Amino acid sequence: MPIDSALTRYNYMRPNSQTMFFVANESGLTTAATNKATFNVVSINTQNVWNVVDNRFTAPLDGYYEFNVSLLSASADGTPFTYQFRKSNVIMSLGTYPRGYTARQFTANTASGIVDLSKNDYIEIWITSGTMHSTNCFLSCKLVG
Repeated sequence: MPIDSALTRYNYMRPNSQTMFFVANESGLTTAATNKATFNVVSINTQNVWNVVDNRFTAPLDGYYEFNVSLLSASADGTPFTYQFRKSNVIMSLGTYPRGYTARQFTANTASGIVDLSKNDYIEIWITSGTMHSTNCFLSCKLVG
């Protein structure tokens, strides 16, 4: 490999230029069933890959991306809390907490995984039943290869 290629790869993968984001939500903002999860606090957003208006991540290039999500249910009436992790509007996985204990428990669902994305593929989270809590929810992503 020519040295120029190695230096270019090194510069691309440095943390300050690597594709990554971390978003959360603040008190007062819940997301009800049949709506896209809303995150309005952006802590990290290199290369502006997280769109705060559309609440979606769009891949700037082909690669493997690691996602981490933690959602807290606000459905204190015993309604099951479920969500979908969607890649370009195709359901990739489902998260659920059936609310099988008592009706007054708030419950968290966390997940992580690596997703193969092509340039311009996008990722969204949709709440399919119950309500996403107004705090203690986040979504993060980083390019891993």
